[in-house]
This record gives sequence, C-alpha cells and structure tokens, in this order.
Amino acid sequence: MTELEQVSDLYRRLPPDARREALDFMLFLQQRYDDRVPSRPAADPSAILRRVGFIGSLDAEPDLSENYKTELTKALGRKYGDR
Repeated sequence: MTELEQVSDLYRRLPPDARREALDFMLFLQQRYDDRVPSRPAADPSAILRRVGFIGSLDAEPDLSENYKTELTKALGRKYGDR
C-alpha cells in the first residue's frame, strides 16, 4: 500500500470533525513548506546563453553542412582572433 493509499484509508476512517482537523493540518503543512521553497525569477535568456558558453552565430555558405569545420574556424578567427 502506498503512502497516498494509507493516508486516504486513514482519512476515510476518521469521523467528520477529525477529517476537518486533518485537512486543516495538511493545509498548514503545505503553507509551511511552500514558504521554504524559494520562487525562481524568470530566466534571462541572455544570461542563460552566457552561462552555457554560447559563442554566437555566423554567416556561411549554403553548403555549410559539408564544410562546417572550415567555416566555423574562419568565423571564430574573425570573432576572437588567434588564441
């Protein structure tokens, strides 16, 4: 029997006034633990790209899929120079 099934079974066996008390306690716990979980601000797309090391995009020839290494090397050279 899962925890959810156990809770449900115990709840069903309680008298109505105890059910309300149990529900109130669960609502209290939910509120207490919801406050502990910090809300995350909306993600800034440019910050995410900087964090993952996105280096940008480039203009290239239509046959890029065939010569992508050469084109990428040239584009990175223009962008960053020799490193």
